[in-house]
Amino acid sequence: VIIPLCKDKFTSPKVPCRRPDSLCEGDDAYTLHGLSSQLHEEAVIVEPKIFKDYHFLNSDSSPLTIRAGDITLDGYPDLLVPLVDAKGRSQIFLFENVPCTTELCGVIATERKYRTFSPLQLPSNNDLVFISNVYAATFFDIDENGKLDILILCDSSLGPNQDVTHKSIKVVYNNLNTDAYFLKTLGLNGVCPYWCENQKFPNPKPYGVNLPGGNFKFIVTDTTGETRIASGLALTQSSYLSLQTPYLVFGLGRTNNYIETLFYGVSLATDVNYLTQVCIIPNSQIVAFPYPPNTPSSWIVELYVNPSGITMWVILSMIVAIVILGLIILIFHRKEKAQDKVEKREKALQFSFGSF
Repeated sequence: VIIPLCKDKFTSPKVPCRRPDSLCEGDDAYTLHGLSSQLHEEAVIVEPKIFKDYHFLNSDSSPLTIRAGDITLDGYPDLLVPLVDAKGRSQIFLFENVPCTTELCGVIATERKYRTFSPLQLPSNNDLVFISNVYAATFFDIDENGKLDILILCDSSLGPNQDVTHKSIKVVYNNLNTDAYFLKTLGLNGVCPYWCENQKFPNPKPYGVNLPGGNFKFIVTDTTGETRIASGLALTQSSYLSLQTPYLVFGLGRTNNYIETLFYGVSLATDVNYLTQVCIIPNSQIVAFPYPPNTPSSWIVELYVNPSGITMWVILSMIVAIVILGLIILIFHRKEKAQDKVEKREKALQFSFGSF
């Protein structure tokens, strides 16, 4: 599918436009704003030195797969990259999205508060070190706890013994103690969830399938009082080992504030094609039903909260605290009643002596 980027005047010198049949050709006029630019917007730069003696995996059978996901839940996407060392051994490396320093990016990028990628500091005995013959990997929340785990695809033919072909899938669970919050969003294709035409309140509920291109955007205030805006697009790729999650996982950092506003938009030929929700709880999952398509105000949004592992301990602590406070109140209440009896008796004796 070719989508024209300009309405008309494809050959006009004033409009930097190209014909639709030339969009896949190289553009000599394409430029990137380098460090010499006067722009002071937030940017991400990648220095080749972060890869050290490794190079990208280049296989004829599969394309290079670089996956982005916020594994540290700090609000900035990290990278999952398959690399090959000098001996031909392929591994998976995690690169964390970090602020630029003079050592990583130079003085100018550091002053402009740019960001870059640096190898994530993991223990020397982490599982990624021992997994070789890797040709692709992706993020996936396997245990549904809001933390992105890693699925790794291995092929023995990439190793020393290339005569034997054995493909396997390995899983590495995310045990990083990030102490951060997340928001998980899922957009569906608008199947009727409740009051349907053919069946009222169908059981089981027809959730449908995921909608490609659904856009989630939200506004949240962090612990420093700064307002942050985050946006994500669902299912942007469907071929070449896309391996994309059907949902989006946003890292909120260590803020525990409510998400002020959440927007969900889809590609519909209507005047209004988005839904707005306010005050969303962190550490929750949002499921959006764009039904009916022409009435965004009637779209249904479901919120699921994953109970914490310490929920029972919190409830037990509250019960113990209530029992202790109740005993203290009961003891003071009995003491007060005893004192009231003594005071009444004294007043009665004073009245008797007064009458004499």
